[in-house]
Amino acid sequence: MVLSLVFLLLRSNKKIKYPPGPRPLPILGNLHQLPRRDTWRTLKSWHDRFGPIITVWMGSRPMVILGSFECAKDLLEKRPFIYSSRPSYLTDGIGSDALVVGLPYGNRWRKHRFLLNTLLSRTRCEDYIKSQDLECKQLLWELLWTNDFAYQFHRFAASLSFSLAYGQRMERGDESEVQEVDRLMRQMSDKVFLPGVAFPLLNYLPQWLAPWKKTAAWLQETQARFFTHQMQKALSQSVKTWSHIVHEVARNRREVSFNELEMAHVVGVTYEAGSDTTAFVLETFVLVAVLQRPAVVRAQIELDKVVGCHRMPALCDLPQLPYLQAFVREVLRWRPVVPGGLHHCTSQDDEYLEYQIPAGTTVIPNHWSLEYDESVFPNPHSFQPERWIDNPKLPTCAFGMGRRACPGRHLAQNSLYLVISRMLWAYDIRCVGRPPDSFAMTQGISSRPRPFAVRFHPRSHRHQSIIETEYRRHSSSRT
Repeated sequence: MVLSLVFLLLRSNKKIKYPPGPRPLPILGNLHQLPRRDTWRTLKSWHDRFGPIITVWMGSRPMVILGSFECAKDLLEKRPFIYSSRPSYLTDGIGSDALVVGLPYGNRWRKHRFLLNTLLSRTRCEDYIKSQDLECKQLLWELLWTNDFAYQFHRFAASLSFSLAYGQRMERGDESEVQEVDRLMRQMSDKVFLPGVAFPLLNYLPQWLAPWKKTAAWLQETQARFFTHQMQKALSQSVKTWSHIVHEVARNRREVSFNELEMAHVVGVTYEAGSDTTAFVLETFVLVAVLQRPAVVRAQIELDKVVGCHRMPALCDLPQLPYLQAFVREVLRWRPVVPGGLHHCTSQDDEYLEYQIPAGTTVIPNHWSLEYDESVFPNPHSFQPERWIDNPKLPTCAFGMGRRACPGRHLAQNSLYLVISRMLWAYDIRCVGRPPDSFAMTQGISSRPRPFAVRFHPRSHRHQSIIETEYRRHSSSRT
């Protein structure tokens, strides 16, 4: 009976003029053609063959994939009232129906987004530079004694986010709070493509026949308990944190009601998201540093000219560092941290380029296809910061597009500019053994380079002395 219903569903969908794509099989759709690794690269090859907007059948579910900035802008930015929602299955994938990233477009999403914008506006992020400076100086000091850069990047990002959210630094990186979020993120990374995504009828199975439902329920309960506990703990202390700010704003917005669980999830998502993505981009920077020496040398020459060897670079130096800014933007493009993009959902029927996109259709901007669009980025596989200097208005999807763009982009950009400029200023980064494969990336929602070994050599005794002096000075003054 189930197979008969799927067959009827496929037959009814054939009447709709979806965008082109690889020929699907009954029931399976295109699942048999999608590799287990680097799916985003396969999608790019299909865009090259079928065009910038294609349909891929995940079992019985059609997914419209966007493979050019032109299409992504036309739909996600120019028609946001249609393309700003999320598919219902995403809440199971992220383990919560209260995290803003999975909320459908509507009043509840606007409430959460208002609070996030209050915490993470460009102006508000200037208040966080002191914390970023402290965490960055500890990071530079620790790289004098260890080459485990992935661990130290994760500590940096987790400590920054947790201290801003809850008032407690993660000075070691192995604290129980960090481990708990790592456990949650590992569960999430594999759960977006649930069986019910490809075969929605499976969602009607009882929980004992659908173990993914049990995992989703565990994620929801665990996240809610963790976020609520950490917020209550932060509110009992005098140090002003995101938890305090959210409560103050919610109390003053009497025309909009916020319950405790919603506020806890607004603060929690900032920590959860910030503890991984920034660290992954910094790992990509190290990959660039060992494989793209000419670009590294040029950035170091610019830093030496502007900053010298008597102090570390600061964010206020950025206007005088155009190549450094271009370098960071190219790191974000060259290996996108969310290569497959996040899932959007249409809230009403639409037509585009003579194709039909019904209400409830999943629409995904494939970031790999966008960032490797030859019409926008000639020779896209080449690492060329100069392209951003020649055309500062080049598009980017590093932080998403449209109304669902990442609200933490200003904080993340400040962290990236600060850490990358200081690491280039402080260290020569050399590969140990064979050069890493630049395409060897991990799988999941977010992607990072697979492990490889490097050594960090201070560029001079003077650079090392400044790193040590600055770390000691901030260590003695922090609370």
